[in-house]
Amino acid sequence: THQAATTTNAILNLSNDNAPLQQVVSGEEAALAEITKLAKEAGARVIRLPIPMGSHCMLMEGVSAEFKKILDDTPVNSPKIPVISNLTAEPLPAPRRIRDELSRQLVERVRWRESMLMLRSRGVDTFIEIGPGDKLTGLMKRIDRKAKRLTFEQVLS
Repeated sequence: THQAATTTNAILNLSNDNAPLQQVVSGEEAALAEITKLAKEAGARVIRLPIPMGSHCMLMEGVSAEFKKILDDTPVNSPKIPVISNLTAEPLPAPRRIRDELSRQLVERVRWRESMLMLRSRGVDTFIEIGPGDKLTGLMKRIDRKAKRLTFEQVLS
């Protein structure tokens, strides 16, 4: 877990490394207010996401522990296709690691940019976003313009 220093001594974590020049922070309100002020003073564009909790942040430690108990009793099979970890940007080979990282991802940052770069380095050249919208394919465009990006709607049409 990465905690940023603030003068308020409030919790602030880097939550998502989405793309070059796009990071997300989570934390207590005092720390968010301070980092927002500092970022704007430095010329950064700041967007407050309408999320009512500190996702991927130490504020989720209690929930993470409870979630781990549930996951320990949940059957998980070895993946037939690689499952990439949000935490390490590497494939998760075994059910035990998948369970562990699913609970830890609640308190640790998402390494989206690094995960996409790892896939590109291993020869993946086409990315399909499954679900509504194009947020993730939009991030991929900022990470690597040469990668082919498709939304689920494009694949279906």
